Amino acid sequence: ESDEILRLRQASVKKEEMDLQIEYEKLERERNLHIRELKRIYNEDHSRFQDHPILNERYLLLSLIGKGGFSEVHKAFCLKEQRYVAVKVHQLNKEWKEEKKANYIKHALRECDILKTLDHPRIVRLFDVFEIDTDS
Repeated sequence: ESDEILRLRQASVKKEEMDLQIEYEKLERERNLHIRELKRIYNEDHSRFQDHPILNERYLLLSLIGKGGFSEVHKAFCLKEQRYVAVKVHQLNKEWKEEKKANYIKHALRECDILKTLDHPRIVRLFDVFEIDTDS
């Protein structure tokens, strides 16, 4: 009888341990989402485009989706087509030498050329390319 009680308690403790592990993993995922959102908000607050400008007389920037090394992606609204779009802004570092700037521009233009040829439901379509200023 005492062996049976011990087995039942052990099973109960094991189930509780599994439940706690599941809860821990859930909380860990939520924490990571919060950290990512805090970084996104910080980057949005420090973005050059934080005041939601209209770019190219067409795209109203609404919110920052993400930021990489030298580019930002914004959720925007196309005033001409009346639809939501993503706007990727490549920004040159003013400290770069001309050779590095030229190389970065070459890679950004190559990305545009590749995106122009793609047509897939899971890959964003390229609608427009324009210059904002000499550094973007």
